[in-house]
Amino acid sequence: RLLRVGFVGVVLVDEDGREATGVYAEAAGKPAAWWQETRVDLHGEPSGIARAFFDAAPVTVFDVEESSLVSPRLARLVGARSGVWVPMATDDRVAGVMVLATTDEQREFAAEELSILQAVAAEAALAFERLRSAAALAEALEREKRAAEIVRRLRAELDPDAVVRVARDELTQALALDSVAIDVSGDQARVDVERESR
Repeated sequence: RLLRVGFVGVVLVDEDGREATGVYAEAAGKPAAWWQETRVDLHGEPSGIARAFFDAAPVTVFDVEESSLVSPRLARLVGARSGVWVPMATDDRVAGVMVLATTDEQREFAAEELSILQAVAAEAALAFERLRSAAALAEALEREKRAAEIVRRLRAELDPDAVVRVARDELTQALALDSVAIDVSGDQARVDVERESR
């Protein structure tokens, strides 16, 4: 409402900086669920998203239909007439891009509007980076917990054959392996694992 746009959306960029994925969008003030299926190849498809990501600076386009910067595919889906793409940047990286488009008329975006968008984008970038860090920490803690559980089960076994069986079963399940072979000779053990391509 503040910026008189018909569409606003957010994409997140993967760690490799190769693809952007739609997270959330609204069209005419209502959630646009289709945006979550959106994927943008940042290297293979021209788009305002890619330009904002690589330049780490806002991009504005008055006439979307005539612009070579804009993805025709996304422009058609959004019904965009004019647009602005604002990178969500932290000190280290561009985490994503905010996308805004008018859908009823073409118009310029004023410097004051861009300042507001950049401030919002900066806060959003910090929030997404915190979420990403929290998710990575949760995954690491889960791995540690699983490893500790495997070690506990192994230490509970006194028979060497039982140790091998438990190790094989636990590793197969924890790592989603197709097979685990454990060769024990003397006080040395060798583990070979196999996972089929899925």
